[in-house]
Amino acid sequence: MPRLLTPELLDSLPPDHPDARHSRRDLRLINRAMGNHRWFARTLPPLLRPGESALELGAGTGLNVDAYPPGVASLTLTEPEPSMARRLEGLAARPRV
Repeated sequence: MPRLLTPELLDSLPPDHPDARHSRRDLRLINRAMGNHRWFARTLPPLLRPGESALELGAGTGLNVDAYPPGVASLTLTEPEPSMARRLEGLAARPRV
């Protein structure tokens, strides 16, 4: 059976569209219920050494950005939402080890 790719609703809506905001709210609730941020905060620091790079797929709101240890040399995030710029500025301002 051939693979069928179907665009997600968020792929076609402007960031400030009510349906896009509603969908992102749902994703935040799901991530909170699953404990994703706690998992990132607990799991990443022992795995990433200063100077290493990290890749986060489907970064969305960037909730997990602050869970990365300060010494991470570079952080690549895919599919960030527009409001994430503030989180990235805060991460860039953290001192490097």
